[in-house]
Amino acid sequence: MKSFVTALAVSFAATAVIAQDAPLPRTLFTNVNVYDGVTPELIMGANVLVEGNLIAQVSTEEISAPNASVIDGGGRTLTPGLTDTHTHLHIVAPAVDMEQMPGQEAAIRGAVAA
Repeated sequence: MKSFVTALAVSFAATAVIAQDAPLPRTLFTNVNVYDGVTPELIMGANVLVEGNLIAQVSTEEISAPNASVIDGGGRTLTPGLTDTHTHLHIVAPAVDMEQMPGQEAAIRGAVAA
């Protein structure tokens, strides 16, 4: 049993090392206006390099990114990190009498994202 656990641990460690050696996919967004959520103004005419799922560089200068997929933003606004910003709550077939519950609990129990 001890040998099995040791072999399992070694295989997991080897997998992690191999996975780290694989190059991350790179995507370069060009010609975008960036809202970063920090500064009040858009960064106009920017280029954004994404490596894996992380923003690696934002610049109004050209970014050198060999082997990156390039997406021309066509002057559109790029906003990182905002998802599902518009949701509707609907009451659906309750299994309990929601009239007897506090409002927030009733909304949570009967809520679905539309």
